[in-house]
Amino acid sequence: MRVLRGHERTRGIPVLALTGAMLDSEGRAREEGFSAFLRKPCLPQYLLHELRRFLPT
Repeated sequence: MRVLRGHERTRGIPVLALTGAMLDSEGRAREEGFSAFLRKPCLPQYLLHELRRFLPT
Protein backbone atom coordinates (compact mmCIF):
# COMPACT_ATOMS: atom_id res chain seq x y z
CA MET A 1 0.00 0.00 0.00
CA ARG A 2 2.84 2.40 0.73
CA VAL A 3 4.10 2.07 -2.83
CA LEU A 4 0.62 2.52 -4.30
CA ARG A 5 -0.14 5.53 -2.10
CA GLY A 6 3.33 6.93 -2.67
CA HIS A 7 2.84 7.57 -6.39
CA GLU A 8 0.81 10.55 -7.48
CA ARG A 9 -0.83 8.62 -10.35
CA THR A 10 -2.11 5.80 -8.10
CA ARG A 11 -2.70 7.67 -4.84
CA GLY A 12 -6.43 8.17 -5.48
CA ILE A 13 -7.28 4.60 -6.49
CA PRO A 14 -9.60 3.03 -3.89
CA VAL A 15 -8.38 -0.32 -2.54
CA LEU A 16 -10.60 -2.78 -0.69
CA ALA A 17 -9.05 -5.05 1.97
CA LEU A 18 -10.56 -8.53 2.04
CA THR A 19 -9.14 -10.70 4.81
CA GLY A 20 -9.80 -13.81 6.85
CA ALA A 21 -7.87 -12.45 9.83
CA MET A 22 -9.92 -11.61 12.89
CA LEU A 23 -7.71 -9.60 15.26
CA ASP A 24 -7.95 -5.83 14.75
CA SER A 25 -7.66 -6.24 11.00
CA GLU A 26 -9.97 -3.35 10.22
CA GLY A 27 -7.97 -0.86 12.27
CA ARG A 28 -4.73 -2.04 10.70
CA ALA A 29 -6.21 -1.90 7.19
CA ARG A 30 -7.31 1.70 7.76
CA GLU A 31 -3.85 2.60 9.08
CA GLU A 32 -2.26 1.05 6.00
CA GLY A 33 -4.43 3.23 3.74
CA PHE A 34 -7.11 0.85 2.50
CA SER A 35 -10.33 2.57 1.44
CA ALA A 36 -12.67 -0.15 2.72
CA PHE A 37 -12.53 -3.42 4.64
CA LEU A 38 -14.39 -6.73 4.48
CA ARG A 39 -13.82 -9.86 6.54
CA LYS A 40 -14.11 -13.30 4.89
CA PRO A 41 -16.35 -15.06 4.45
CA CYS A 42 -18.55 -12.23 3.28
CA LEU A 43 -21.85 -12.27 1.49
CA PRO A 44 -21.74 -11.16 -2.17
CA GLN A 45 -24.14 -8.29 -1.46
CA TYR A 46 -21.67 -6.81 1.08
CA LEU A 47 -18.88 -6.92 -1.50
CA LEU A 48 -21.13 -5.32 -4.12
CA HIS A 49 -22.17 -2.61 -1.67
CA GLU A 50 -18.54 -1.69 -0.99
CA LEU A 51 -17.60 -1.76 -4.67
CA ARG A 52 -20.54 0.49 -5.59
CA ARG A 53 -19.26 3.10 -3.14
CA PHE A 54 -16.20 3.61 -5.34
CA LEU A 55 -17.54 3.04 -8.85
CA PRO A 56 -18.66 6.08 -10.85
CA THR A 57 -22.40 6.27 -11.42
